[in-house]
Amino acid sequence: MKAIFSKQNLGVIVLFLLGSQLVVAQSLSVEDYIQADLDVRNITLQGAKERLYLLTQGAGKPVELKSDANIQDQVNQVYQRIGLTAAGTIAWSARHREEIRAWLEENPDQQAEYDTITAGLESVSAQIQLLVE
Repeated sequence: MKAIFSKQNLGVIVLFLLGSQLVVAQSLSVEDYIQADLDVRNITLQGAKERLYLLTQGAGKPVELKSDANIQDQVNQVYQRIGLTAAGTIAWSARHREEIRAWLEENPDQQAEYDTITAGLESVSAQIQLLVE
């Protein structure tokens, strides 16, 4: 019986997947990136709030881990929506840093949303730190 995933076939599959992500990354607009990034950050903030709640309720590790997995699934869905992975998104943002900066300067509402999320994460993180120390 012939192996389905020979080294040659696996190489072709990897090249196809990398090529597909490159095409998607090239067609991603700054606006789409910003919206996806804000979505990921909002999901992360909600996850941190949920973690804080679970800690205050003494829910225990299994419940916390299940919650974390749910949050990670939601984040992965955002990345799938734009056709990138978390690493691909980081690479894309590094290559488009100046366009992102300019876009945010022209769209202060979006920058304000970043600032609000960041403040929320800092606040919730500080509260979690107090509980786990």
